[in-house]
Amino acid sequence: MTLETLVSAKGLTVHYGSSTAIDSIDLSLTRGEILGVVGTNGAGKSTLMGVLSGAIVPDEGSMTLAGEAYTPESVDEARAAGVGYVPQRIEIDPESTVADAIFRTSFRGSLDSAEKAEEAAVLLEDYGVVMQPEDLVGALVPAELATVELLRLACEETQVILLDEVSASFDDHEISLFHALAQRLAQDGRAIMHVSHRIDEVQALSDRVAVLREGRLHSILIPRTTTRAALIDEMFGETFAIQRRPVTAGGSDELMLLDAVSQGERLQDVTLSIRAGEVLGVTGLRRSGISELAELLAGDRKPTVGKVVLRGEEVTLGSEDDALAQGIAYIPERDADRDLNEHDSVTKSLVGDVGNQGLSFVGETKRLREVIDTVQRFGIRTAGIHGEVGSLSGGDQQKVALARTLSRTAQVFVLNQPTRGIDERARQDVYALIDEVCALGSAVVLVSSDMSELVSRCHRVAIMRDGELVDVYANEDLTEDTIMVLALGHNWFADESERVH
Repeated sequence: MTLETLVSAKGLTVHYGSSTAIDSIDLSLTRGEILGVVGTNGAGKSTLMGVLSGAIVPDEGSMTLAGEAYTPESVDEARAAGVGYVPQRIEIDPESTVADAIFRTSFRGSLDSAEKAEEAAVLLEDYGVVMQPEDLVGALVPAELATVELLRLACEETQVILLDEVSASFDDHEISLFHALAQRLAQDGRAIMHVSHRIDEVQALSDRVAVLREGRLHSILIPRTTTRAALIDEMFGETFAIQRRPVTAGGSDELMLLDAVSQGERLQDVTLSIRAGEVLGVTGLRRSGISELAELLAGDRKPTVGKVVLRGEEVTLGSEDDALAQGIAYIPERDADRDLNEHDSVTKSLVGDVGNQGLSFVGETKRLREVIDTVQRFGIRTAGIHGEVGSLSGGDQQKVALARTLSRTAQVFVLNQPTRGIDERARQDVYALIDEVCALGSAVVLVSSDMSELVSRCHRVAIMRDGELVDVYANEDLTEDTIMVLALGHNWFADESERVH
C-alpha cells in the first residue's frame, strides 16, 4: 500500500549571517503519520519548523504540499494552505473563552457567543476533552492551552500539524491525554510533526523519528526498533552512561523544615523536611500545589499559617533575594521569571559584570575562563561569550540560567522543572552539578513532572495532590507508575510501614 505524501522538502537551507541553521534538508511527511524530530539544542529543529510553518523563508530549497508547490511567506499563509503550527509558548487573550479561542482563526469566529459555545461543546465532546466552552483561557494550564490549539486546527480541517516543544512542561498524565488527541487527529488522516527533548515521549508517539545534528538530517529511525540509548547516541554521536537511581539515603541533618504550612487554598497543612546532601523530588499533577510549594520555599510566597525553619531557626522569607541572602537559590519554572536580560552578554548573565568587580587582570582572566568552561561544558551554542544572551536559543538560555544558579553558594537549591526543554547532554551536566552541590552538604529540591527523572535522581520523593502533601517516599519504594497512581489519588501501599517520612 502506497502512503500519500502530504509534505515534501528538498534541500532546505537557512543561513543566519555566516552560520547555517539548517543545511540541505530533505524530508517528507505522509498522511496519517506522526513524525518525531529530535536533536541537541541548536541542531536546527525550531528553524526547520519555522520554515514548514511559514515563519521563516528558506534561503535555498523547495517544498510541496499535496503535490503542489508550497511557498508560504507567513504563518497565516501556511495556515490558509492547510499547515497549522503550535509553538511551545502559546499566546491567546486570557479574557477570551475556550469557544472564542477555538474558533478565533476560522469563519466561526463571527458567530455569536451562544452559537460558538454550542459548536464548541460538540467539538469538545467529540474529542473527549474535559473542558467547558465558557472556561476562560487565562485559567487554563499549558496542556489545556495546547489542547485548545489542536482543536482549533482540527475544526479548520488543517492537514499538517506542527508541534514545537508543545509538551515540554506537561506532566505524564497530561502527556498521555495529549497523545490520545494527537493520535486521533492522525487517524483522521492528518499528518503531525512534533519536536521534543523528551525521548520517552518521542518513542511512544512517533511512527518515525528524524534526527538532526548540526543543522543536517542525520538519520531517520523507527522508534519501535530503536532503544532509547541508541536514539540518544544518534543525536550526539557519543554514548552516555546509564544513570542508576540513588541507592543510599541522603544526609540525616535537617537543613530546612516547613512546619504545618498553609498558604490560602493553594497549600494546606504541609510539613516537609529537607536534609543536607539529599535530592528531594517534589511532584504532582497540575494544580496539585507543587509550583506554589517551590515558590514558598524560595520566598516568592509567604505562608498564612505555619512556619519556615532554616538551620534550626524560624525565618521569614520576604522575596527571592531575601531567600538567596539566607542561602536558598531558586530556578523558577517559567523562562520569563528566570531573570535573564536578553541584552546582557553571556558572560554577564553567568558571572555578573566582570569589568566592575574590581578584579586584577589575572582575576578577570580567571573569571572569563570560568565562563568559557561553563559554555563548553553545557554545550551553549553562542558566537562568543560577549554576545547577547537574547540571541541564544530558548534551550541555551535555560542552560545559562541553570549554570548560574547551580554555581552559587547556597545550602538549599530549589529547582522548578530545571531540565524542561534542554537536551540530554545538558541534562547530564545539570545532574552532575546537582551531585556536586549535594556532595558539599547542600540540599536540592527537584520539582519535576518527569517521572523517570524523579526515579533516577532523587533520594526521596514528595507527592502533592490538591494542595496537600500525600506523603514522602523513599526512592527504593517507587516506580514511575507508582508515582502516577499516588498523584492521581489512589492508595497504592497497603502497608503503611513502607512509607518513609
